[in-house]
Amino acid sequence: MSADTIRDPDRVASVREPGNREPDGPRVLDVVAVVLRRWKTVLVVAVLTVLAAAVTSVLTPSTYVASTTMVPFTGAQARGGLGLAQLPAGVASLVGVGAGSSNERLMGVMLKSRTLADSLVGRLAPRYITEAELREILEDGTRVQRNPDGSVMVQVRAGDPRLAARIANTYPVLMNELMARVSSEGAQLKQGFLEGQLSTVRERLLNSEQRLLAFQRSSGASNVDEQARRTLDAAADLNAQVLEQERAVAQLRRTLAPGHPELRAAEAELGTRRAQLRRVTGGNTGSPMFVPLREGGELKAATARLMREFAQEEAVYEALTAALAEALLDANNNLPVLSVLDPAQVPGPTGSLPRTVALAGVLGALLGVALALMADGVARARANPRNAGFFAALAEVRQDARRLLPWTRGRARSVAG
Repeated sequence: MSADTIRDPDRVASVREPGNREPDGPRVLDVVAVVLRRWKTVLVVAVLTVLAAAVTSVLTPSTYVASTTMVPFTGAQARGGLGLAQLPAGVASLVGVGAGSSNERLMGVMLKSRTLADSLVGRLAPRYITEAELREILEDGTRVQRNPDGSVMVQVRAGDPRLAARIANTYPVLMNELMARVSSEGAQLKQGFLEGQLSTVRERLLNSEQRLLAFQRSSGASNVDEQARRTLDAAADLNAQVLEQERAVAQLRRTLAPGHPELRAAEAELGTRRAQLRRVTGGNTGSPMFVPLREGGELKAATARLMREFAQEEAVYEALTAALAEALLDANNNLPVLSVLDPAQVPGPTGSLPRTVALAGVLGALLGVALALMADGVARARANPRNAGFFAALAEVRQDARRLLPWTRGRARSVAG
């Protein structure tokens, strides 16, 4: 046991009692003691922090955030598409059928476009703000958020609350104007394409009609198509009956003996239906409503082909006419694409001076406690003889630094004198 330990009763007690060891790290009471000893430091740091926060809050200009929420207007999208849906696949793809949610894609592109920013500048500057300041707000103080449900929220941060609300409320107006203009231009292009297609289809329809009329006059086959259709329908119906009766006879033959009355009746019925089918297909019905399938085959085939061509051209012509009418409506369509769900209101300031001062006071107090603990630790380290060499070297470094730095030489000479 050393002499220092013998002279210090507390250290003697700690050595004699192994279980009475000092805990590692500072205790709560030690921290409280340091704060009480250096309360001036804590108070000064807290006051300076509060003053700095208050001055910064007063000198910093207030900012205001205005926001507006827009949703797509479904009424403009639900109309139309009925005539275009009847078009053939090739024509429908050219006029834009199946594009789906084109307005949403156009809206996403337009929100990031330079055209929208230029339109905002042209609408608001220089009446309400200079162009440079407005472009700075649009680049740094504007946030556009597209939500998964299709809605769009625009937030504008500016130093003037009325200006922030005005910019936010101008977004949906300009978006509707720009999207209406783009849609009108697209509808005009589609209109020109449809008019060209309609002219071509009209000529084909007239030619098909002339060929059909000429063929009917030359062959006298004005009613052949209807008679052939009736004959085919009757033959198809009788053929289905024959097939059904054949299945019934086959089932009876598996379960009944030959010559069974029920089996003979079924076979007789099958023979009757086959005879009817032969009469219809052979032209022996004796009715003017049916024509023999074996006679005039080429005539009926040619008539059916001409009728099919005429019907196809007529369907395409009607669909293109409906699509052209729809394109004419779209070219003059001024319905809004976006509806304003929540218009921007004049906002209040984003920060509050009392709240800022209170927060600065808490942070300043914590910083003061930390500085007090550091100062107390340095003081205890200086009081420890084992650290004398370190602090002596530190003092020499400080003296050398004062001699080397020009602005400290005069002070060093005055201290030395």
